[in-house]
Amino acid sequence: MNSSSKFFITIQKFITFNLAALCIWSIIFQEAHAAPQRVISTSPAITEILFELGVGSKVVGVTDFCNYPKEACNLPSIGGPLNPSTETWISLKPDLIIIQEDSEIIQKNANIFKIPSLTVSVSN
Repeated sequence: MNSSSKFFITIQKFITFNLAALCIWSIIFQEAHAAPQRVISTSPAITEILFELGVGSKVVGVTDFCNYPKEACNLPSIGGPLNPSTETWISLKPDLIIIQEDSEIIQKNANIFKIPSLTVSVSN
């Protein structure tokens, strides 16, 4: 292999590495800025998990049945799984509603009001 071929391969590797690094940086940067800041929890289990993960400060609304941890008791209630208050949702301006699996009413309302949602399965 002559020196011009080696130079071309070196430049190609350099460009490939930098493009890969730029892509990774872009993904990380985008995810960091896209992280939800105002979350509504629709089940006691989800609320407990969020607080245990250290993101309780981002929770802005919980259900009537969320009574642990004690900080959750001070948050606005969105009602229960069968009688959710969409007016309360809208007033809380969430950027994410975390919905327990099988909560069709809540999922339907989230879709109607175009509130981003994440459906999770919470079981023992």
